[in-house]
Amino acid sequence: MDDARKPEFTLVHNAMSNIRREPWHLVVIDLDDPAGGGPRITDAERKALDVVARRLDIAIATSYEPDELLRNLERQGMTEAQLADFDVISLDASALPGAPARPTDELARICRKHGATFRSTAVIAACPNDTPLALEVGTVLTLAGAGRACEDIAARVFPPRAAGGLTLALFALLGRE
Repeated sequence: MDDARKPEFTLVHNAMSNIRREPWHLVVIDLDDPAGGGPRITDAERKALDVVARRLDIAIATSYEPDELLRNLERQGMTEAQLADFDVISLDASALPGAPARPTDELARICRKHGATFRSTAVIAACPNDTPLALEVGTVLTLAGAGRACEDIAARVFPPRAAGGLTLALFALLGRE
């Protein structure tokens, strides 16, 4: 290619360049930790979640009963006021009597409630149960170990949760790492 035809800009690739920069309205986060005895949140994750919650609506996806999820998170320092702001998506339809049969139906209801679309929603996938949600949304950030399907469609794969991956993924949504 001769000099007259070279582009006038240089594309710089970094770890976040494949994550779209359009505004998100909603982020879905899976806080389940079966190995740790149920849903949990660390101090660092809670602080990051507080920062994200100031800018985005939050939904928590869980395979546990919603009441069990909320009890566990309260025991770990989250206040009722914080928890009241979060919607809950059941990844197991049998956990929510009368709930829609599929997590994607619940996601659609929550998107309507917040004026969001699937495209303006991000999912932070932590386990294979998050796959149905991950397949529907505009952006997927995945924690290592979430399963091949989630990792294959992710804009970025973060370290496992135990290595701070959830905190990194939350800050990545805000363009801070």
